[in-house]
Amino acid sequence: MIRLKGREALLYAYYAILSRETGPDPFPRFLAEGDEGRFLEPEEILAGIGHGRIKRESLFCDIPSVWDLLLEAEAEGSLVMHPSRNTVLVFTASHGADLGDGVRGFAIHAEVFEHASLQAMQTPVENRDYDYGRFLISLYPRMPLLRGRWEKDLDLLRYSIEIALELMTLFGLDAPLVWKEFSGESPEKGFTEEHVVHGGVLLDHVLDRIREKPVSLSDLGAASGRGTSLPGLFSRPALAKETR
Repeated sequence: MIRLKGREALLYAYYAILSRETGPDPFPRFLAEGDEGRFLEPEEILAGIGHGRIKRESLFCDIPSVWDLLLEAEAEGSLVMHPSRNTVLVFTASHGADLGDGVRGFAIHAEVFEHASLQAMQTPVENRDYDYGRFLISLYPRMPLLRGRWEKDLDLLRYSIEIALELMTLFGLDAPLVWKEFSGESPEKGFTEEHVVHGGVLLDHVLDRIREKPVSLSDLGAASGRGTSLPGLFSRPALAKETR
């Protein structure tokens, strides 16, 4: 939530009156310092300030941020944002590579995600659909979860093992079996030492397995630990140092 105080809160009260039919629903509850036990209607605020009963500087209200909108989407199961050490996996029904069962996904650098998310925490919701889409578009550059894409995307190659491990966990793959196939113990799935070093073929193998048995967004949300994964991202030492 974003707290507006004084003049900003008063301007939002004006906005609430002028946008009764088209504005956010529900509108925020306004309060005045010293009278915090009772919520004030926007019309009551304007009348109170006009009569000198309410001081403008005492006025405040909390309004939802774009970040609150994203957390709501996570809770509803329409969005999954899963952080790991260097990357964040993002899954929706409309953005990224098609992984089956109505799930699309991509990877993003953790630093890029942190910047976009901190911005979302400071941005009030104006239009839910637009704000949601704008946040997803801001997650750029992306690392597409496409087979063979690592051959042209050095970042995807660099983090291919990390991404493959997270995907195995989220999609409920049999990790010992995947590693057995990847290591060459299965004759038809032998890989060279070079493949093991960069992990690109491992990622391809995992993506193949995912498409053989896709899962839903709600299943991904449960596997990611919906409601607990995102706060952990912002406890990373690098970000903590930057925001002190």
